Amino acid sequence: MGTELIVPSPDNEILRIRPTVADGDPLVVHGGTPLSAVVSRWTAGEPVNSIARDYDVPVRDIREALSGVYQ
Repeated sequence: MGTELIVPSPDNEILRIRPTVADGDPLVVHGGTPLSAVVSRWTAGEPVNSIARDYDVPVRDIREALSGVYQ
C-alpha cells in the first residue's frame, strides 16, 4: 500500500491525500470526490446541499472540507 495522509477534523476524517491518486489532489474520504471539484462548484455559487447530493457525500463533510480551505 502506498503513502497516504488522512486529514482529520475535530469529529472525523474528512480528506485523504494519496500522491499517486488524482495527482495528489485531496479526496473527500466518504465518496472519494476530489476537493478541487467541490471547491470549484462551491465558488461558482452552487449550494453545499446540491454538491453533497451529487457526490453522495454527507453535507457535514463538504462543509468541513470547505472550512479547511477557507479559514
